[in-house]
Amino acid sequence: MGDDKTFTDAESRARVAGGDDYEVRHLAERHGIPLEQARDLLKRYGDDQPMLEREVQKLKERG
Repeated sequence: MGDDKTFTDAESRARVAGGDDYEVRHLAERHGIPLEQARDLLKRYGDDQPMLEREVQKLKERG
């Protein structure tokens, strides 16, 4: 079953549905990273949105 976009509160949106292509694409586009890198982050760190945000920030700081 796909991600229900009607759940918009912070608790519901704290997770990224890594199995949904549009969520992976959104993560990549929002942070300006390649799609493959977004997939790799989701595989490595799971679907925890705050964790993904921190890891993307670390990648950007490293260059």
